Amino acid sequence: MTPHHRHRARGVVLATSPTDLPVPGASLQELLWPPPAAPQAERRTLEQLLTLGQWLRRLHRGVAPRPSGSPEVAEVAEIAARVDQRPSPLRPAHWASLRQWSTILADDDHLGHGRLGLDHVYPASSHLVVEATQGLSAVHAAVDVGWITADLIELSHRARARGTDPGAFERLLSAFVTGYRGLTDGGHLEDLDVYRAAALRMALRAGAQDDEEDRDLDLRLARHLVEECWRLGLA
Repeated sequence: MTPHHRHRARGVVLATSPTDLPVPGASLQELLWPPPAAPQAERRTLEQLLTLGQWLRRLHRGVAPRPSGSPEVAEVAEIAARVDQRPSPLRPAHWASLRQWSTILADDDHLGHGRLGLDHVYPASSHLVVEATQGLSAVHAAVDVGWITADLIELSHRARARGTDPGAFERLLSAFVTGYRGLTDGGHLEDLDVYRAAALRMALRAGAQDDEEDRDLDLRLARHLVEECWRLGLA
């Protein structure tokens, strides 16, 4: 990994080239299912999610090292076209909201990752590697927070559906949120925007799932998150 492509911030390396990724390497998404049983493994993952939240906060506030060059358009901006392939469990009203929110969340010139999920985070021996081979993005900060939040929510509900204690994933989500928002700062993101982004992530996950049970779970969660956003938006 060359100095040009290596960017550290509180235990995180931003990989902007495929050669920067760990080889062999498994993403957090792969490593977290099935959930690790050893308390030591959970403690390490809690520290990793806390570190990820802290680094993401620094990135969004413009104080984390970043590559040179212009940010790309985030994946979230492309959702409006992709969600027209409507699976039956979601009604047209849900998809209309998803398209609207994809436009709102992409219409932002702040620097973010834009594609961040547990599938883009790789634990290494002494740090985390965040895959950004498509560049960073100009996007609303809620997209990055909502993507990780959605992944951990999905794992929690998957565990519950299959008779496994979801507590580990709930603790991981708490660690990530604490890292991002801090212990005393209420955060500069509105919860509604984070839930909107999480709903978008869940809809995308459903479309990419090979396992029918996981696909149905993601669709149910996407529907629930959309309806929760409706409720919060009217509150």
